[in-house]
Amino acid sequence: MKNMIRAAFSKHAVFLKVALVALLFFIPVTEVLAQNPQNSAADDQDKLGTKYLTGNGVKKDFKKAYENFSKAAASGHAAAELHLAQMLENGEGVRKNPKRAFHLAKHSAEQGLVEAQNHLGWMYQKGIGTRIDSQSAVSWFRRAAANGSAAAKYNLGVSYERGVGVKADPSVALRWFHDSAQSGNPSAQFMLGVLYTLGIGTQQNLAEGHTWFQHAQEPTRWSQAGQNFLKAAQCGTSFKSFEFWLRKNLSRGEAMVKSASTNDWMR
Repeated sequence: MKNMIRAAFSKHAVFLKVALVALLFFIPVTEVLAQNPQNSAADDQDKLGTKYLTGNGVKKDFKKAYENFSKAAASGHAAAELHLAQMLENGEGVRKNPKRAFHLAKHSAEQGLVEAQNHLGWMYQKGIGTRIDSQSAVSWFRRAAANGSAAAKYNLGVSYERGVGVKADPSVALRWFHDSAQSGNPSAQFMLGVLYTLGIGTQQNLAEGHTWFQHAQEPTRWSQAGQNFLKAAQCGTSFKSFEFWLRKNLSRGEAMVKSASTNDWMR
């Protein structure tokens, strides 16, 4: 009889353990299931807001974009918070509110949205909705760069090249520009062209500079001097012709060459 009781208890104990294990897995699953409808709704609101903002598939409507971003942001949707911050920052369909824009971008960045992390760094650097804080800017650029942001890597390059928020170090700037350029960032590709051409942070290498100028594909972004660089490097110009043109311009002084770059921080 005792053995039968022990066997029954043992069997129930096994079932109890299995039930406990299942319960441990079941609780988080039910939580996720409970959260998913809300997340899905916020995703849809953010996507709809983006369509109204850009006029993609619908008539452009800043008011409707703002309404949808606001609804999604209210539930803590990181992308919607950033989109809403940018509308408030730029005054698109709503009165400008830099302080609220900053707080929304900061909350989005703290949730881990890479684009928001870089944008927050830009806001700190420019003093948008907060005081200028170059060290905090660099800190956020680093976080975004660690998460793969090509724009943030470029911004670190600019920071080290200028010595803003960090000690100036052209060789470190070159490395960050290189990392960004490899991701296809034309701004970084252009800066590499300038640095190799002038021998800043590395030995002067006109051939390497010429190569990076050929990669850069946004001539309208640059000053007239920068556009001249790109035209000489891209428009079927041989390296010898480019080198002759470059040396002729270099003879006017490095200040003119450096003016080719509008190396400002990227949002």
